Amino acid sequence: MKPNVDEFLKQAAGTLTEEILPHLPDDYRAGTVRVIALMLQLAAEEVDRAAEIRLAENRSMRALFAGAAEHVENRQLASRLRDAAAQEEGDYRIQTLDASNEALRRLLIELQVETETRDDDASASIGAAIWDLLERSAERRLMTLPTP
Repeated sequence: MKPNVDEFLKQAAGTLTEEILPHLPDDYRAGTVRVIALMLQLAAEEVDRAAEIRLAENRSMRALFAGAAEHVENRQLASRLRDAAAQEEGDYRIQTLDASNEALRRLLIELQVETETRDDDASASIGAAIWDLLERSAERRLMTLPTP
């Protein structure tokens, strides 16, 4: 049997809180063990959903870029938006997905700056879509604290 990383992290957190913590005096070391156990629980949650979050964000940004490119007056930016929209993930390692996500977010910022400097319906619509994308991204990345 091959254990999953998230299961291993949860088990390690459980071992710390259930088997080690009760034998420590209630001092700095016990607090440190509590924090480490919490970090392991949060890391387990992140490991389980990391690729899904990044893929969803990258796809959302690319879809937004595809629709926005035709409304952007800056030809260079419009071309970069089309190029980014046409890309697909070829590698699902978290480090690679993070690099793509970071590049797409930089382009998203450029698009947001572009739309905020214009006063037309298309720019307002793109701006609203950007804020919606950012809100959904924040919701996806929200960490849930384990209940005691």
